[in-house]
Amino acid sequence: MRAKSIRERIRFSVIVSSVTTLLLFFIVMGVEQYNRMDTMMEKKVNYLGELAQHSLIVPAWNMDDKSINDIMDAIFNDGDVAYIAIVENDGVMAQRVQAKYRGKSLKWFASKSKFSTLSLPLVYDDHALGTIDIAVSNKSFKETLYRDYIYLLLLTTLLIFIVILRAISVIRSYIFKPLKEFEDAVTSIADGNMSAVMPHRENNDEIGRLAQAFEAMRHAIKSLIQDLNAANEGLEDKVKERTLELETAHKSIKSSIEYAALIQGAVMPEKDAFDHHFQDYFDIWLPKDVVGGDIYLFDSLRTDQDECVIMVIDCTGHGVAGAFVTMMVKAIEQQVIESILRSHEAVSPAKILGFFNIAIKQLLQQHDKGSLSNAGFDGSILYYNKQEGIVKFSGAYTSLMYTEDNELKSLSGSKHSIGYKSSDANYIFKEHTIAVQKGMRLYLSTDGFPDQLGGEKGFCFGRSHLIRLLNESQSDAMSQQKNILLQALSNYQGSYERNDDITVIGLEI
Repeated sequence: MRAKSIRERIRFSVIVSSVTTLLLFFIVMGVEQYNRMDTMMEKKVNYLGELAQHSLIVPAWNMDDKSINDIMDAIFNDGDVAYIAIVENDGVMAQRVQAKYRGKSLKWFASKSKFSTLSLPLVYDDHALGTIDIAVSNKSFKETLYRDYIYLLLLTTLLIFIVILRAISVIRSYIFKPLKEFEDAVTSIADGNMSAVMPHRENNDEIGRLAQAFEAMRHAIKSLIQDLNAANEGLEDKVKERTLELETAHKSIKSSIEYAALIQGAVMPEKDAFDHHFQDYFDIWLPKDVVGGDIYLFDSLRTDQDECVIMVIDCTGHGVAGAFVTMMVKAIEQQVIESILRSHEAVSPAKILGFFNIAIKQLLQQHDKGSLSNAGFDGSILYYNKQEGIVKFSGAYTSLMYTEDNELKSLSGSKHSIGYKSSDANYIFKEHTIAVQKGMRLYLSTDGFPDQLGGEKGFCFGRSHLIRLLNESQSDAMSQQKNILLQALSNYQGSYERNDDITVIGLEI
């Protein structure tokens, strides 16, 4: 009888072992995948519910419709979310629901097996605001389960390999000696002896063909090592040269950014610029990076009117990109101031914002959604006429805080940003005029201070927190009030990273 080859000896064991192993594998994995789908569904609905709960507490407390809508839209963009709503005692505050499920309630979703639902309370400082209700579809999880079964087919290669190892262990007595000699030769090559000759190259079976392949590989590796040794002779010098180039480039970039910071600082108001018009003041300007996207500007206007204008601007982004936008804002501001000085018309912060809006859209060609760039700013413009004793204010998603009768009050700006692709070039901004008296304090701020994350739960510092600090420190000098704000911010931020550029300006009439 003809002796069987190694391939033939292994084949029978492989067939029996592989069929048995694969059947058991698919049964076990099928049950595991089904259980995993339930677990993943539960984790996802809990995650989305807790995310919505933590993100919406402060906006819901502050009745911040914009933030509420932005957060709910972001969560609803998850394709698995079929329904999400903030429910108060007297009805639904906000809701997102897929079109095909309009009119359905959380109770309806809970009754369907293809949805997982969750209702979590919204509580802020022990005040119950309502609940956040969410329903998540398991459709994508079922698709994932089906896809995972497809992936199981790929595992057959691994299973067959395991079966082959088992078969080899059964018949190792037939091939032990040649493989041991083969192993010794390969080990010798691995130890660096590239002159070692592979045994059994003359055999016409699998071992022989394998030996021939390794012999060819030995020659190829030997040739490769020789080539690498030749190439490595100059590699160290090349590495040093490349490292030096990278260090030089890094120093150049760092130097450029630091110089840009000097330029940005140079366009900011001098520390004594406010002295003529105000009894006292403070400024907080903290870029997130070396340079930033926040800027505040101050200009004295017509001396016969004893008037000035203050602009607090929060440009798109931060860092270098934001700083570029601030330089554009400064250039436009100079045009605005020159125009005011040449005219005898009353100064209108609302019209100034409108001019910025048109100018940025024209300069960056941001007339439609197809525009390449999308830059702009939110900010405040405050005009003070000392002779008439009035202040005019106009804002784009910002507010003016001021004291009156020992109480801190607020004037809201327009809910419209400046210069972006979505900004309306013909938009007319709201303008407020208030009478001022000696001792009154005015505050302008970008969103960086109240939006800073920190505290035990990682929530925003909060506008209400900022207002409370300003109220509590009204009797302190402006410099002391600045220190109080900075210390409170530092304590709240703790180990959290800075979110954004921060600017707060305080003025005392």
